[in-house]
Amino acid sequence: MPLLGWGNWFLIPFAAVGAVIAALGILFTHPTKRGRAWAGLVLNGIVVVVGILRLGLGGGVI
Repeated sequence: MPLLGWGNWFLIPFAAVGAVIAALGILFTHPTKRGRAWAGLVLNGIVVVVGILRLGLGGGVI
């Protein structure tokens, strides 16, 4: 959505917390049941990277 790039300032911290929770899930879950935790870690990592790229392209505002 255009002109809502400032929302990435709110999105990135929540995705980072989600990645930490997913990493804890990987650590404390039985190896055969780690699929959801890995998916959460990968998806939250993608969200953080895309959010940072969008902030960089828009100068942190757009």
